[in-house]
Amino acid sequence: MTLIPSNPSQRSIRTVFFASLIAGLLIAPAFAQDASLAGARRLFAAGSYNQASHLLETTLKSNPRNADAHLLLGQIYAIQGQRSEAIQQFTSAIELQPNSALAYNTLGSALNRFAEFEQARTAFEQAIKIDPTFAQAHINLAMSLAQSNDMPGATEQLQTAIKIWPNTPAAATAHYLLAKIYQDQDPQHAIEELTTSVKIQPTGPDAQQAWLALGNLRNATNDPAAALFALKHAVACDPHDPESQYELGSAYLEQGDVHQAAIHLELARKSMPAITIAVLYKLDRALRKEGSIAEADRVRAQAKSLLAQDSEANQHFQEAQTLDHDGVELEAKGETARALEKYHAALELNPQQDGFRLNYALALCRLNRWQQGIAELEDILQRDPGNIEVRRALFIARDKARQASTTHP
Repeated sequence: MTLIPSNPSQRSIRTVFFASLIAGLLIAPAFAQDASLAGARRLFAAGSYNQASHLLETTLKSNPRNADAHLLLGQIYAIQGQRSEAIQQFTSAIELQPNSALAYNTLGSALNRFAEFEQARTAFEQAIKIDPTFAQAHINLAMSLAQSNDMPGATEQLQTAIKIWPNTPAAATAHYLLAKIYQDQDPQHAIEELTTSVKIQPTGPDAQQAWLALGNLRNATNDPAAALFALKHAVACDPHDPESQYELGSAYLEQGDVHQAAIHLELARKSMPAITIAVLYKLDRALRKEGSIAEADRVRAQAKSLLAQDSEANQHFQEAQTLDHDGVELEAKGETARALEKYHAALELNPQQDGFRLNYALALCRLNRWQQGIAELEDILQRDPGNIEVRRALFIARDKARQASTTHP
């Protein structure tokens, strides 16, 4: 599971694909079931890599031609960062089984771990050459191509994997990865791919990422009810994932359910390996609106302390200013939806900057997302009641929202 970055909702396509490539090494292939190898596989699955490697080394002393043992030992060495030892084991496995698509696929995953992307692609291509129906190799090749920004090639490989194994967990993964490719240029197509993915595989860690991505896209396309539905499923798949809790809490906050917002934002704060200003700000906001002023004051004090200690704070603020400036330029070109994404990203980095929040609120209103825009304007006024500009914008937004509700009951 990925840790929450400074802006939790912003994960690049390449980051997602690289994380998926690394995770591939944590899946032991289906080796032959002799007793020692079966024991090593159980230890591998439990994360007891040192014990598993010791057992495999003992096995190979008595049977150095056990290709499956070489392959599993190579995976362990790769996970532990021992590149030369890992490659040596994979080479031995391939020499013993030169027509093993599985061996080449596993070698490719290890090479990706060591950032040797060209060699990894060659290994995946060889796996597919040996077995064109090996869907996982097509998926791995797609991720490797995406890592080098060959999105058309990646798309083709993912679509091939879906044709080979439709309605399987591998197909669900392929649909999810396709959505990550489409999400910036064609959000509706991405939503369709994610919807298909969670229909095939509605539960589990992989489904959690798909539900989370679906929730974020639904929110970005102004479908708050569908966003909430998806984010609830993401949390149900993994209640300990801080990113899912954060996004669900944020969705509740935007929709005015401050009690549920406070619950999930607090869970996000407890689950985070490192607390961020964004979650503290939103938790403070939810608690204050709920009437839990004393607890909100404690959260605000924690945020101030974190800012004082955070050596990266100034850098984050500069990044936020750049994002906000980019948003203003996009709005000037009439690209309000893209500008909204920039404003949102700026606020995640610096949620206490009312100028960023005002731009975000006004963009929401221009996109006819009146209730969300009004909530943001009200939040600014709560801290700065004398702000005439914001008060005027709030009056206009409320009037427009009433007109919209009358025209479209």
